Amino acid sequence: MKRDCYHRWSAASTVRGTLLRVGSLVLGRMAIILCSAGMLLASDESTGERYSRAKQSRLEAARRPRRVIFVDDNYGLSHKGCNTPEGFLRPRLKPLVGTHVDAITYCVYAHSPAHASRLRPRIYMGHGGPLDSDGEWTRNHQALLEAGQCPLRLVIEFAHANGMEAFAHMSMNDCHDSIMPRVMHPFKKQHPELVVDTEKPLPNLQLYKTAYDFSHVEVRDRQYVIIEEVCQGYDVDGFEMDFIRHPMFFSRCMRGESATQREIQIMTSFMARVRKCADQAAMRRGRPLLLSARVPDNFQLARHLGMDVKTWISEDLVDILIAGGGYAPNSLSVKEFIQAAHEYDVLVYPCINQKPWSCAAKWRQEGNRALAATWHQAGADGIHFWNLATPFDPYNVKSQEELIETRRKCYACLNEVGDPRTLVGNDKLYCVDGTVFVHYRHVSNSPPLPRNLRPGETCRVPLVVADDIATAARSDTLEELRLEMELQGPVRKDLLTLKVNQRLISGCRIEPLPDTSSKYRLTVSLDSTAVRNGKNELKLSRQVPARTAGEPIELVKAQLWVKFK
Repeated sequence: MKRDCYHRWSAASTVRGTLLRVGSLVLGRMAIILCSAGMLLASDESTGERYSRAKQSRLEAARRPRRVIFVDDNYGLSHKGCNTPEGFLRPRLKPLVGTHVDAITYCVYAHSPAHASRLRPRIYMGHGGPLDSDGEWTRNHQALLEAGQCPLRLVIEFAHANGMEAFAHMSMNDCHDSIMPRVMHPFKKQHPELVVDTEKPLPNLQLYKTAYDFSHVEVRDRQYVIIEEVCQGYDVDGFEMDFIRHPMFFSRCMRGESATQREIQIMTSFMARVRKCADQAAMRRGRPLLLSARVPDNFQLARHLGMDVKTWISEDLVDILIAGGGYAPNSLSVKEFIQAAHEYDVLVYPCINQKPWSCAAKWRQEGNRALAATWHQAGADGIHFWNLATPFDPYNVKSQEELIETRRKCYACLNEVGDPRTLVGNDKLYCVDGTVFVHYRHVSNSPPLPRNLRPGETCRVPLVVADDIATAARSDTLEELRLEMELQGPVRKDLLTLKVNQRLISGCRIEPLPDTSSKYRLTVSLDSTAVRNGKNELKLSRQVPARTAGEPIELVKAQLWVKFK
């Protein structure tokens, strides 16, 4: 039985909480509308305050409780039975009610709109009929539109009815057509001159060979028109621009070169244009429209690709910053983002990404708790989930019931991760980042692992722990601290020395992993005084064998289980 320092939600309290959230949202909107009526019409110079009236109005909206932002990357239409409003909402979004999700972000895709757009063709409808790979999605999408039901509008109405915000989401330069040529939009086929130059690209950037080059005004105009249409025609609370889908915007970056100052200014001007559009829409409707942007793992990586995120922050071009692609989340520069953003009252939401599946061990419930606790402790304003429970394997779940049950298990973390108090006393799995999916290494911080360990060498690995281990031990709520490492190569226990924060650790067990001939797991239980709140250092040393030089071994994985009674 887990001990929890705070109350568990009962069914009744969940209902009460939902009603309070709905009431809060309605009252908040009324206040913002009244506020906006004066604020947005007043001149900036008349305030004599730090921010413009428009900025002040947006701050009121941005500061609304928003524990978890949940992104639905259009996967909700991918299964049979999702061709009606109920069938669309029931498996994917209805389970979010009563959780920590306070904002749903729904993808309107990219250059091919996935809503009831006036632009043609809509997504997957300009390719000679439904695609084999996405036929179910296309048929469901078309059935809803023909019935007068726009998926984006359904999401907005559902979110607002349940006390949640609704954001629209755009993949800023989608490149799925590089691996699925049949989905390439006719506009891109007709204008190959607008695509990035693919002469001598870096091998790890081949995925982006069909990316648009944003140096062309036609490219920027097309993306802008879709954003403008949504801002003007839909009751969204905000718009999220996803620069991780996909992170390539200029030809020179395909070769590993940095964007020029002119190209950086092009992106900044585009963001300013979107801000003006959003504020104009806000003035017309009488309440703010927030802008968020999902960006690479640090400011330097972003600037290399043309995104001067610090300027976006200081020039009031974003209200919410989605930090990182989520491919090396434990190495994310969260405090760096927070320090820069909070100075200008911009909120920071680090991203938990459910992919790649090779990292599945990290993404279990305990791993999500650990990430959330770490980011809350760093000062994050909430958690951003990209594609939670998407996709499944196999892709086509057999029934709606199976889909709902699978989602129930995946969504369990949504009842905990939005509030640091609900994470206290719950088991966690603190991980060290390993190999990053090849196509996203250029937007991810370098992970500490894997590391080669040669005879006579020492490998130092950082591990951040958000729990107060000492307090848990004193209160007798701590059950176990277990460190696990995965090694590959000719491992000999007698030649390895492990230290945690300079303390020599004894009692390590090394066992071969099942069905492998060269992989081993090192496991050891730690004393509560060995681990501290915050940054810890794991130090693994390898002695020189007596008679041979010794082959190198590789430290592949490191993780710490923190279990409570």
